[in-house]
Amino acid sequence: MCTLGGYYKLDENANISVKNLEQILLTLDARGRDAFGIISFNDETLVKSIESEKPTGVNLQYNLLMAARAIPAAERIYDNLGEDDKNTQPFYNDRFIVAHNGLIANDQDLRTKFKIQTEGDVDTSILPELFNQVGVVAGVSLLQGSFALTVVDRKSKDLYLITNFMPLSYKLEGNVVYWASLPPKEDLTWIRVPSYSILKFTSAGLVNVIKLPNLLNTNKVLVVCSGGLDSVTTAVLYKKLGFDTSILFFDYGQRALGAEDWSTSKLAEEFELTKYKINTRDLFAQYTTSSLLLGNKDSDVNRQLDMESTLSYVGARNTIFATLAMGLAEKYSIGRIAFGLNLDDSTYPDNNITWLKDLESLSHSALDWNHYMKIRAPFVNMTKKEIIDLGVYIGSPFDYQISCYYPVWDEKSHSYINCGKCGCDKLREYSFKGANYKDPVRYANPEINFDGFRSLPDIWSQNRKKKLLDKDDIPYFRYLYL
Repeated sequence: MCTLGGYYKLDENANISVKNLEQILLTLDARGRDAFGIISFNDETLVKSIESEKPTGVNLQYNLLMAARAIPAAERIYDNLGEDDKNTQPFYNDRFIVAHNGLIANDQDLRTKFKIQTEGDVDTSILPELFNQVGVVAGVSLLQGSFALTVVDRKSKDLYLITNFMPLSYKLEGNVVYWASLPPKEDLTWIRVPSYSILKFTSAGLVNVIKLPNLLNTNKVLVVCSGGLDSVTTAVLYKKLGFDTSILFFDYGQRALGAEDWSTSKLAEEFELTKYKINTRDLFAQYTTSSLLLGNKDSDVNRQLDMESTLSYVGARNTIFATLAMGLAEKYSIGRIAFGLNLDDSTYPDNNITWLKDLESLSHSALDWNHYMKIRAPFVNMTKKEIIDLGVYIGSPFDYQISCYYPVWDEKSHSYINCGKCGCDKLREYSFKGANYKDPVRYANPEINFDGFRSLPDIWSQNRKKKLLDKDDIPYFRYLYL
């Protein structure tokens, strides 16, 4: 384990910022204090030194790679791992200079396969020769374990900043790239290297971003589905586009549990989807909440206020659902998770694209090696009215969706009736009217009247029966966040 730091001049005449260097030096011993390895170099000269304390004086005319070393237990089986040249990085050969933070689990296998011999015993020591044989991109793709790497190719004069999930940040300023494992505090100009990425810098600056291999299948999607308009239409959309689609339903003690379970089961049966179900009642029972969705809260709430507020917020519910979905999806090699988010519900913080992007970033560091996910919500940039327009053309089963907070079972019709009073029902009612369609679900509230609105067109029932649909036939396709 190490803390990395350094800078590289993309233009040999560039000037080093003393402030940036001082910031890097301040962070250098944060994750490693056993020894400090330093390589200073230019086109003609390379000097490596080992220090017992972090360096204070640096020659600003040279490029600089630094690594503050922490000896992990997995390497203490070797002798002489202290302040010695052969086991303290950075490591180098005639072409490559490499500094590494993390643990490479398959270094012995790579030594054997590529017949790599090094003076040192530690895992990082194999990397210069590995890259010499197969190249940087191919070499990194072979690594198993944890890593953040800084690599200089002295032949091409390119710089690579690489990480799977270990910390690494950089700053490009004045034709100089600066990097550090931990960015200086309170300096927002530093950029985190994206997880599972290789950044390549040439004299032209950042020229390439390469994603590392993902062992999960992104053609397999798990839709977190409540049985409502948005999530049901999301599941049908993915299925009709040819994705291997499953749905995940959560029992968290919600008032509409029976109705939502019924709706999602009908969806799974009609569209041949695998349905998973997770019980989180005990977890959410620990929460103190005023949510209208849990317990026996008063449902007599102003519908407009309920529609535009967060009265139905359940503490961290969507984030908990998302992390549980990640674990389940990983088990089945599913590389994509989807939610039924939309613009009308964007009053909730966890109903926005920012939340989706944060979750996707989390998946890079929450799952096993080379497992990371796409976290999506096709309708996050669309209103419910637009979702209905799209749903008509893909055959979304509007007739048994449960958007209501307080549905009741009707024995005669063997289906549920929506209350027609809650905020979700109001959003649905106004959205169907905005699309000029009659909502086929039943409402208990006699004030909801669809007289004068169109019945759903024939294409709704026709496309509902089709296995696959062409994306060109789907309205708003260009706006979908798939």
